[in-house]
Amino acid sequence: AFVLMAGAMPLLLRLNEPALPFLFGAAFGLGMSSDSLLLPLLATDYFDGTELGRVMAIIVPVNTVGQVWFPSLLSLLWAATGSYRVPILVTFACILTGRLALALLPAPRR
Repeated sequence: AFVLMAGAMPLLLRLNEPALPFLFGAAFGLGMSSDSLLLPLLATDYFDGTELGRVMAIIVPVNTVGQVWFPSLLSLLWAATGSYRVPILVTFACILTGRLALALLPAPRR
């Protein structure tokens, strides 16, 4: 995913050629949407087939809503405070909360 996104960046330097914006969009978009492909693969390490459907029914909507609304929340916090301090602290708090939630998951079955 990161290779696709990073590999697309040099294309931004040559956007005046007709096909390159579409190539950039395709490469960068595949990299960005790869989390939709990786989530089920990672979840199968922790959950079996009987639980995986329910788990994905929670993860996918939460991930989608978070990707849409979290940047808006941060911009509202910045507008309300006039500083990046609060949005950054909220971001770190969310990261730490997610990390704690992952740490509480049982070890993957091998």
